[in-house]
Amino acid sequence: MDSHLGAAIHEELRAIRAMLETDASLGEESPPPAEDLHTTGFLTGSLASVQPNTVQAFTLWQLFLERVNPLTKVIHIPSVQPYITEEASGIGAIPLNYQALRFAIFTLATVSMSESESQQKIGCSRQDAIRDYTQGTEIALRKLNVMKNFDMVALQALVLYLLSLRNRHGKDTSWILTGTALRMAIKMGYHRDGELLGLSPFETEMRRRIWWHLMLQDVTHTLTSSLSCSETPVSWDCKMPQNLNDADLFPGSVDALKPHETPTEMGFCLIGYQLAKSILSLECLRGTAGLEIATIWNTEDVAGNPLASSIRQKYMEDLDALDQALLDVERRYVFASAGKVHAAALSLRRLLVSKGRELMTPMMEQPERGTEIFTVQDNLFKILIIKNEMFTGFDEAMDSAGFLCRNQSDALRIEPGVPLRRYTSEKIAAVGQIPNKAELERDPLVRVFEGRGRTLMSCLGDGHTHFTWNGGDLNRLGELDVEEHVLLTIKSAQCFLDSGYTICFRAAAAKDRLDVVVRDAINTGDIPGPQYLANAREIAKPERGLIVAGITWFADGPQEMCDAIKYNVETIGVDNVKLSISGEEITDIRSAQVSYFSDEAIIACVDEAHKRQKRVCAHARARDSVKMCVKHGVDVIYHGSYVDDEGMHAVCIDDPAKKVGMDMLERDKDKNIVVPAINWLYATTYEADAFGYTYEAAEKAGYKRELDIAVAGLREMHRRGIVVLPGGDYGFAWTPHGTYARDLEHFVKMLGFTPHESIIAATAGVAALMMRGHELGKIQPGYYADCILVDGDPLEDISILQDHDKINVIIMNGRVHKAGRKEYIRDTSGSLSTGIPRHLTEDFPEKRPATQKSY
Repeated sequence: MDSHLGAAIHEELRAIRAMLETDASLGEESPPPAEDLHTTGFLTGSLASVQPNTVQAFTLWQLFLERVNPLTKVIHIPSVQPYITEEASGIGAIPLNYQALRFAIFTLATVSMSESESQQKIGCSRQDAIRDYTQGTEIALRKLNVMKNFDMVALQALVLYLLSLRNRHGKDTSWILTGTALRMAIKMGYHRDGELLGLSPFETEMRRRIWWHLMLQDVTHTLTSSLSCSETPVSWDCKMPQNLNDADLFPGSVDALKPHETPTEMGFCLIGYQLAKSILSLECLRGTAGLEIATIWNTEDVAGNPLASSIRQKYMEDLDALDQALLDVERRYVFASAGKVHAAALSLRRLLVSKGRELMTPMMEQPERGTEIFTVQDNLFKILIIKNEMFTGFDEAMDSAGFLCRNQSDALRIEPGVPLRRYTSEKIAAVGQIPNKAELERDPLVRVFEGRGRTLMSCLGDGHTHFTWNGGDLNRLGELDVEEHVLLTIKSAQCFLDSGYTICFRAAAAKDRLDVVVRDAINTGDIPGPQYLANAREIAKPERGLIVAGITWFADGPQEMCDAIKYNVETIGVDNVKLSISGEEITDIRSAQVSYFSDEAIIACVDEAHKRQKRVCAHARARDSVKMCVKHGVDVIYHGSYVDDEGMHAVCIDDPAKKVGMDMLERDKDKNIVVPAINWLYATTYEADAFGYTYEAAEKAGYKRELDIAVAGLREMHRRGIVVLPGGDYGFAWTPHGTYARDLEHFVKMLGFTPHESIIAATAGVAALMMRGHELGKIQPGYYADCILVDGDPLEDISILQDHDKINVIIMNGRVHKAGRKEYIRDTSGSLSTGIPRHLTEDFPEKRPATQKSY
């Protein structure tokens, strides 16, 4: 060997090979039985003796929601939550099936922690907690007589219990016992779809989730444990679960469910369900012999056999089909920007397919031995290594996304439950009265911010942003050299965060890759900034002169526009696509009242973007442009100034013919989103004089008239309940970065919003625009901890959000971005705090010391 490292690796591999080549007895190789695994039957005893206290139960529930539920989705959170927070003394009042489910949840939550986390979070050792909660699960399941009591909640408890065994005792134990749960589900009829049985939409969907979870566990464990096929029933018709959030499901409802076309909390599980479906559909997996020939028996005496070669080729084709099937699900339901569980889901396809191809590829030469590898034992060794590489890769991918998901390796005896890194919660654990408040206040590692009468609210969002804009000369926006432009974009991103904005919908970029590069750098923690959906240059038609040449992608006709969209999505990696349908008066080239796109072009663009699971936003000031956006499904309408024939008068008269655009918006108001960028119109009309664009010039160009018309139209939209969100085209000289909250004041003073409505639009409204309304934009348990502490009451004075000095604390994803030293000052009197001195270390110390901003 050429190095000490190579020699060490060689020795370790030789030791592992020796394990396979040694003819040891079963007794010598069998591991000692685990103390908390009772294979002879469920335990008996008292549930009260192993019940966690209220604080522990609450903590474990939050851990389950954060670390386990996104990966399983076999329970309906709103239905289960009332049973979780019951006092320990009231355990007898909880139905026995829910007692079993509680303990199974507590067990999995504890399994997800390290020993130090267990001591810190629930005040006891991990081993003791697992023992107690496992015992509680087994006692409750025994009292239920779970093998004969066919109840959905009891089956959910058993499924979660078996999942905990996988992380503690290896997948083989879980696989064997999963067969029992699968046959219980068949006995309960879960293999038949609930729609065919006339069941409610809620029960139908929950049955599907449980069935497909069991199918996934069974087929994947079967392949990795025995290289054979799942013994699932041939005749079953249970459909795959739909792309729905738990909030969409109501136990008593009889209304048909409408699945989402955008990411939901089901993203990770949908990848798993498709994996199970694809494996079950592969014809060659119905027989064990073919798989064995392609892997184990790929030896020297059969390697040249045409049958073996054809079988390997068939498997390679099947892997290509699996790759495409999983890719289709990714494109439809999984977005990297939709949260960490989606980021984790995106790692599965590449890992599974690459390891599958390695498994089917015969080994040829091993340099350190100088011989060809064509023996059964050699192939078993290869399978062992690939299998452990796959599980290790899965663990690392999950850990990088924030999930402590461990697979015990049967070959290398890796101790389960040991995290690769410590994970700090990014989500809100509780709102209101905190059960363990006194304990948290005494902990010197916990940051405590005293409210002192200030306003705690969700961070803000902007629906029309341009990070790459910064100047008054539109024609030079794209002329900045790329190096300086990257720095400018990074500075703009930090400015949004410094202003209390943590979610942004990108409207367009001055260069193709600026948005994407900075987005990725923010998501990996390299630079500070808000979460946002990236865009590229806007797409426009090359007629009647150029709009702003340097920042525009000109495409003539539907095909060229579709090619531009395909390039932006597949090559650049954008999240949004922007069409510049109408003109802009300040250019003196294209009128804001004229639409330059045909219906055919918009239809083609929307179809091209939507089939790639991207959304379309459009610069649409003209009446016809707004109507085409509504008619053809453009997702976000920017401006919408001239929505009707007679402008501001049309919304004040009773002639229906004059209100066609407004009526179209209202008919589909659940789908249509208007982001008017009202501050651009206001500032261009009244505040651009100092930059060479006088009031007289603005009035002559039509901005004063457009502002009046737009205000009247937007007030009518608000009255009708059409979604109108803030986002003001900031980044020009007279709409500078850092003044984003002016839009909220305009909404109140000009558009008829109350301060509360304005704030809701800028928080929950923009979160919904980002397709993450279920986890962003609200101060609620389970939502990301993005919040600001404001020195004042925005409901009394909405303009206070424009004063950065009044935004005392900014927290994003549970990490402090801004906090003055006074927030940490020790209060020796004890009147405001416990008097415990707080640490003054910044967040992200391992990655971001140079980019941490001082206040």
